[in-house]
Amino acid sequence: QVDRSARRVRVDFTGSAPQLESNLNAPLAVTKAVVLYVFRCLVGEAIPLNAGCFEPIELVVPRGSLLNPNPPAAVVAGNVETSSCITNALYGALGEMAASQCTMNNFTFGNARYQYYETISGGSGAGKGFNGTDVVQTHMTNSRMTDPEENAPASSPLAPGEIGLVTARDFTCPHPFTFKSGQVLPAFTLRYETYGELSATRDNCVLICHALSGDHHCAGVHALEDRKPGWWNNLIGPGKAVDTTRFFVVCANVLGGCVGSSGPSSLDPATGRPFGIGFPFVTILDMVRAQKLLLDHLGVATVHAVIGGSMGGMQALQFAIEFPHFTRRVLAMATTARESAQAIAFNEVGRQAIMQDPDWNRGDYAKGGGPRVGLAIARMMAHITYVSDASMDRKFGRRKTNPGNGEAYTFDVQFEVESYLRHQGQSFINRFDANSYLYITRALDQFDLASAYGSLEAAFAPVQAETLVVGFTSDWLFPPEQNRQIALALLRAGKRASYAELTTDLGHDSFLLESEELYTLVRAFLERTAAPIADFSI
Repeated sequence: QVDRSARRVRVDFTGSAPQLESNLNAPLAVTKAVVLYVFRCLVGEAIPLNAGCFEPIELVVPRGSLLNPNPPAAVVAGNVETSSCITNALYGALGEMAASQCTMNNFTFGNARYQYYETISGGSGAGKGFNGTDVVQTHMTNSRMTDPEENAPASSPLAPGEIGLVTARDFTCPHPFTFKSGQVLPAFTLRYETYGELSATRDNCVLICHALSGDHHCAGVHALEDRKPGWWNNLIGPGKAVDTTRFFVVCANVLGGCVGSSGPSSLDPATGRPFGIGFPFVTILDMVRAQKLLLDHLGVATVHAVIGGSMGGMQALQFAIEFPHFTRRVLAMATTARESAQAIAFNEVGRQAIMQDPDWNRGDYAKGGGPRVGLAIARMMAHITYVSDASMDRKFGRRKTNPGNGEAYTFDVQFEVESYLRHQGQSFINRFDANSYLYITRALDQFDLASAYGSLEAAFAPVQAETLVVGFTSDWLFPPEQNRQIALALLRAGKRASYAELTTDLGHDSFLLESEELYTLVRAFLERTAAPIADFSI
């Protein structure tokens, strides 16, 4: 039974146990366990396993879940094949609401082995099944807790409410670009994507600014077979919080990046070799100045809003300072007006991991080579700062990758969290350039609005945009207090500013997560037409 409005599937077990077990070609408890585990592995939700054999199972599909559109014919239990009607019915019912990329795995129930489908990033941990029987329980990697490259599409890429297929484009500025450092590039390129249409008045543009590990691909898919969409796909699209039926959305890979924009891995026209560390030093100011040239090229008259989280929030603030008459609204999340000593320290450890790797070779390495070990370690350490202790404990605890080994006295991977971090490091080195990591983390460290302008209030003096700053309670990298201080300084400077704080235990990356509260904040801020009421007495 499928209830679409409640996103619920109900599975009833009726009839006598012998009759059901005969029809299913397997013990009823086994079949029910298979159903529960298949569902849990598909959507990442914990299902109670203490229900009686004849009690119905109610499976609630969380918003944003993905299911395999091509389910297996059956679940195999040793040499016994569970009736395909059960698995097909479950997959079919869930498939009415969503579709996912999965991979085959196994779990043990008693003395038999069962195949099930597990999301690609999942792992295993010990647990209890029906009647206390020992099983290998799937421990799901919750993409909503992690970083953008793990996020999966909420539904088919062509479904209503989705951006669909998108194509990246390149903007090349043919004129010399002078960096804050005084260094000059004779020309530069930004890779970008756009969603929606620019209005006749050219004032409905929303500029999305990405964080350290992000890029220009923030929504939609490049091909129908893509396993995951852009990193903020849950926020951007027709009818979503950033509604592409109303707004012309632009996102560019930052200057200094490595996904199509000019950066250390780009070829130096003077030598025909990658710039390496000969590329000019990049600041947040340089990033936004380059993005402004892109917007001019696209014909944007004014920006309705600049939105970003983390480093994206820094860019949003800098954009409002640098281009006050051009920027109407700013939405900065999980960000800071200057990096703390602790944040700089984490970045330095990552840089040293890269630079102490012999394969870094002072930034001179071939494409696909370089300090892969150092970059992986840098990513592993940085990723820890993006999540919270509570979310890590809930996700991994002290679960081991192979509980049957007991206490293994080796330095091989023993705990699931170790395996997860190694996966994070390995996946990162396949898509990111080590020199870009050095440049961008240094740009983060040097971002200090108070120092650059004399005080935070002086920095915000030119701002004309209305600003919303959003902090998250569990963010310990850029904690709520640092976000709150931005809003307070804006108010002291006589600007229109608001601060919202969302309670979450998922850490710094909370701004990337599925959250109706966040969606409501963003939508209301972008679409509100009434003049805001501000209290400047603070």
